[in-house]
Amino acid sequence: MKSIKQIIFLFFIIFFVNLNFLSAISIEENEYYIKAQELYNQAIEEYNKGEYDNGYELSEQAKEYLIKANQDILIQLFLLRLQNSKEIANNKLNELYDLEADTNKNVEEPFNKALNLFEEGEKAYKLGNEKNEYPDKADLYQTAIDNFEESIMYSNQVLNELSPDKDYRTAKNLLEKAVAMRDQLVRDNILSENSTDDRNISELIDSSKEAFLDKLYKESIEESKEAIALMDKIYKELGSSDLALMYEAFILLNKARNELKDAREFIDQEKNLDKLNEAENIINEAKIYYDENKYIDSIAKSQSALDLLSTINYDYVFPKYYKVQLIPNRRDCFWRIAEKNFVYGNGFKWPELYRANKNKLKFPNNPHLIYPWKIIEIPSIKGEKREGLYDPKKKYPKFNSNKNYNIK
Repeated sequence: MKSIKQIIFLFFIIFFVNLNFLSAISIEENEYYIKAQELYNQAIEEYNKGEYDNGYELSEQAKEYLIKANQDILIQLFLLRLQNSKEIANNKLNELYDLEADTNKNVEEPFNKALNLFEEGEKAYKLGNEKNEYPDKADLYQTAIDNFEESIMYSNQVLNELSPDKDYRTAKNLLEKAVAMRDQLVRDNILSENSTDDRNISELIDSSKEAFLDKLYKESIEESKEAIALMDKIYKELGSSDLALMYEAFILLNKARNELKDAREFIDQEKNLDKLNEAENIINEAKIYYDENKYIDSIAKSQSALDLLSTINYDYVFPKYYKVQLIPNRRDCFWRIAEKNFVYGNGFKWPELYRANKNKLKFPNNPHLIYPWKIIEIPSIKGEKREGLYDPKKKYPKFNSNKNYNIK
């Protein structure tokens, strides 16, 4: 017969894991964690009936599933950090190409180290994806992270040598932060597009971009700071702990609605009609719970709808070519083209366009000068399918830089 202390000890293990991981990644939908909770509940029932041996055996099984849940969550945490470091390392290399570091003999050694380390990181990342066992996958992901972070270090070394002055770096970092913050606020439906707040913030960001492109870095810094201050104020107004749960429910509900809208527009409805209708019913239930202030139930329903929609194969098609437009008050440039939703949705991705079209430009060494009516190619950067010339009358999906479009 096993003592009650053994079962109570298991309870504290589960509770401890729950507290430590819920803040980073939701563990409650994890299949191993759910199984562990089920076995734990069965163990408690057996104990209450006096079946101590059965209760102990069930608690041991629960511990095994809990270990698997821990490993699964740790892998997700590895991935979050890995993808973040890879994105930063990739952006740094794009910036180096922008500054033509690849042809500059003075920084040849650190540039090549940054590039080689990035490539080694990608290899380790891909190998990790192919592994099934926790230790091997975790080790390869850690190796990838180390390589990406070391690549960032060497890239920064090159940037410090090539950047015109410290204001350039400050202006770029602040502008990038302002753009990312505004995009996040809009994605989370906290900031309504074309609202008064959004217009004020967008005007400041546009002014900062103009100043940055014209190399007026101090002016760009001030405009970005003002935009960030306005957005910080919005975030602070949402900072109350009483609003946190409602906010999470609101975000997930809107995310599920948007996913469903995209699904109905860009996939074969006949093949997926049952799933689409089921997802719509679940979202309607989530809305009812939200209106009744039952935010935990609403969150669960919204997440269920998102999980269901994630099982549908999307056949997104983005345009492969774009004709440069003559727009007097807001001239087309690689930056503005890159930030279009059907391109990359991010102006800082403009070096991707420049490198793909450099040899076609009248002045190849001047990325800021492209002529109207020039047809430029939009290379695929996340495995997305691209074909045809952009048609302003046609509706395209929004490009998501966090999505791997190779996955079916």
